[in-house]
Amino acid sequence: MSVMQYVPMSFRRFVVLLMYATKIHALRTGYKGSV
Repeated sequence: MSVMQYVPMSFRRFVVLLMYATKIHALRTGYKGSV
């Protein structure tokens, strides 16, 4: 994980937000599919 140290904080923050967005989207679609 030493490579992450060289990645700008803005990009790391963007990646984290992207993962959260995809997780929330998956939960929403899952709930819609179940209902």
